[in-house]
Amino acid sequence: SNKKHIAKMLEKEGVDLVKIKKNKEMLIGIAPRRVFHRKSGSLLPIKWRVQLGLINKKDKLRFLKFKKELADVADQIIEKYNAKIVFIPMQSSSRLKQDDHVLSKEIIGMMKNKNRCKVIKSEKYSLQELKGIYGMMDLIISIRCHALILGSSMNVPVISLAYSPKGKRFSKI
Repeated sequence: SNKKHIAKMLEKEGVDLVKIKKNKEMLIGIAPRRVFHRKSGSLLPIKWRVQLGLINKKDKLRFLKFKKELADVADQIIEKYNAKIVFIPMQSSSRLKQDDHVLSKEIIGMMKNKNRCKVIKSEKYSLQELKGIYGMMDLIISIRCHALILGSSMNVPVISLAYSPKGKRFSKI
């Protein structure tokens, strides 16, 4: 069955659904995004400013604070709800400095409960397989709108950390 296929894929990533269920752990998916702000007083689109290294110190510090807060929230969820966190990168683009896989590892590096986190190699899965992975989660926390849509389509509760109008609109549905 499709669920067995998804479970085997997750097991290869180090996420053992049988063990998680046996230990009565929650499985939380997080889909991060490096650039979460659209504009900050510039005519240049944010992706160009990132690519050209034109992000100011204030924005860099704000983003560092955001990463630390996300790491702290993940630690609290792990401790309070006996959870495992699965980071599900949605974009890999080192050229634009928006590699969610790298960002996921940076967030985990800031956490106390690093051993309760995994980053899956989502780029190797089809859209249907990713949708199935989202369907195995108990909750999705996402900055990326695509992750919210995939999680919701699988009847998984989602928390939107919206940075854009589309994410804000989706969270009102």
